[in-house]
Amino acid sequence: MLSVTTLFRSRACPVRGSFPPYRRRKKAAEAETAGAHHVLNYRDPDVDRAILDITDGRGVDLFVDVDTTANAGLIGKVIALGGRVASYGSGGLAADVPVRDLRQKCVSIRFLTIHRFGPEVHGPMAAGINAMLERDALKHRIATSLPLERIADAHEMVEQGLAHGKVVLTID
Repeated sequence: MLSVTTLFRSRACPVRGSFPPYRRRKKAAEAETAGAHHVLNYRDPDVDRAILDITDGRGVDLFVDVDTTANAGLIGKVIALGGRVASYGSGGLAADVPVRDLRQKCVSIRFLTIHRFGPEVHGPMAAGINAMLERDALKHRIATSLPLERIADAHEMVEQGLAHGKVVLTID
């Protein structure tokens, strides 16, 4: 979320983030530090109303989604007319999608698997990221740094959700 927030803020986009309650305080503070305008608990049963309140009933133009199978219903409620969904993750293989709501709002959904793109996409993305790094405008949260010999430990940390940030492997 930290990098995404920084990226969107660099383009003068309003940013709204949402986190589960057990991580909310720490992640909310990080998102706010990175420039998020609003931080919500996505497990709040009224999160759709909160989003619509923040947008004066208009809804969001872009929904960057990490779990489309879980969020399809929410997307249908909070996406703006002509809105776009960028889906790069899902917790399951199928979703109950509110097709009528999305069609009525003329929503575009793009499913992304970043490693499937070629150099024509990766090149400009890398150039933009490098430019932000050179300006010190992109920050990453590093959870820990481990020697390459501990790669199995690093994998376990990520798999079990123990790493709140990136796990960096070092090569001596």
